[in-house]
Amino acid sequence: MILRFSRFVHTKFYLNTLGSQAPVRFFAKKGSKNSKEEPQGSTINFDMEKLKREMDTSIKNFENSLQKVTIGRGDPRIFDKVYVQQKHTNLANIAQIIPKNANEITIKPFDSSDIEDILTALNLSEIRVQARKEAGGIIHITIPKPTNDYRNELIKQARDFAEETRQSLRKKRQGSLHTVKDMKDEDELKRIKNDVQKVTDKYTETVEKMLKDKEKSLST
Repeated sequence: MILRFSRFVHTKFYLNTLGSQAPVRFFAKKGSKNSKEEPQGSTINFDMEKLKREMDTSIKNFENSLQKVTIGRGDPRIFDKVYVQQKHTNLANIAQIIPKNANEITIKPFDSSDIEDILTALNLSEIRVQARKEAGGIIHITIPKPTNDYRNELIKQARDFAEETRQSLRKKRQGSLHTVKDMKDEDELKRIKNDVQKVTDKYTETVEKMLKDKEKSLST
């Protein structure tokens, strides 16, 4: 009597053959689907362009922040941070901001009943201006000549923004390297680390140049 068995691993049962009960073991055939296979390696891809896009965003945010650091000179952007608490919105959403010259700005509320709330917001804001209500439902703003102390304060703000940007670049560098931490090819990993550092240094140099230019403009 010939018995054929397959696809069982270490399975034991008893055959009642010719009146005997003998234990029989069955093993999977070599190469069958139940045999243990070696795990397959995975490919790790590094996206340098993604890192550059993320760092571009950091530089753009830094640029926007620097634009708000100004000594005045009739630039409406100095009012970007003025928040009118009673109206739960920014000044630019409820009034027209009209520069007259380097040291004067007119604010015309869309609703004249908001004028007192706007004056309160201006007095509570960090910008240093002299505001007074005039006939016709408008507010006249006089921007005083900046003192050296005020210039230094603005330079400090610019430097703080620069440091935040440097930290952002370092964080993005670390995040990108984390994606290849399990790479087995040491030479390739070393090459990627060097390339990432070069890109980071390039963007950091951009930050330093932007800061230097801003400091110069605030000092003159």
